[in-house]
Amino acid sequence: MAVCGHHTVLDYLYYSVLSHLALYTRVPSPSHAHSHKLSALLLHTPPRNTPSPPHRAAESSFMCAKCKCRHFLGLCRRRILIITIAITITVTVTVSATLTAREILRPRKPRLTLQDITIPTLNVSLASDNQTYFLNATFQVTISSRNPHGNPRSILYHDLHVHMSYHDQQITAATLLPQTYQGRGGVDVWSPLVSGVSTPIAPEIGPALNRDKSNGFLKMEVKLQGQVRWRPGIFTSGSFISVDCPAYINTGSGNKGVPLWLGTVKYQLMQSCSVSL
Repeated sequence: MAVCGHHTVLDYLYYSVLSHLALYTRVPSPSHAHSHKLSALLLHTPPRNTPSPPHRAAESSFMCAKCKCRHFLGLCRRRILIITIAITITVTVTVSATLTAREILRPRKPRLTLQDITIPTLNVSLASDNQTYFLNATFQVTISSRNPHGNPRSILYHDLHVHMSYHDQQITAATLLPQTYQGRGGVDVWSPLVSGVSTPIAPEIGPALNRDKSNGFLKMEVKLQGQVRWRPGIFTSGSFISVDCPAYINTGSGNKGVPLWLGTVKYQLMQSCSVSL
């Protein structure tokens, strides 16, 4: 049987009934001892196990949910922070690797120089119709190519052609240069012979060329076009190369040309060329 202090529940019920009977039937109240016992019993009455009011239960549930929400938000913040750090590290590593690979694989332009040009033949003739011009020309050009020391890659020239141009018009046939492998800091020299026999030229080109020859100054271009391959270590990349070497030739009386044979003159130029990749 349940016990509250040193009294039993039966004692509590007994004295409760006696108190109610004394109030409604005017029965003499219990003795002093019984009253003392009743008071002690009432003082030591166990607390009722009554349910909490609805608003307190709701408040308790809200506080519990709030605590869970705070815990969830804290966990989410930590996860978001970890994911952000991981993404930042991944992007940084990827960008660094891309820039490094681009720096390694990016082709660096070789340095080409037009050293000299020899002109055995350069004649313009007019056809019988007095409208068509033909060019008979032979040139021997000397071009040097240098792979800079700062370039960490070797260069392979292949399918590289050279021709002469005047006023942006090709006036000779293209000559194929030999395939050339060039290491770091390497220098190679080409001396191809380019010519055009009875090559038809534009009506305005013939008179302009004759006029420049009479004035003692020719401005031509030596053009090279073809393919190059770059080899940084085990990797290989290719590119199209276009080279334009301006040739300013002084054919007048004060020229610095070196006569060779039968009207052939060699002109020293040492003119830098522009390279496009």
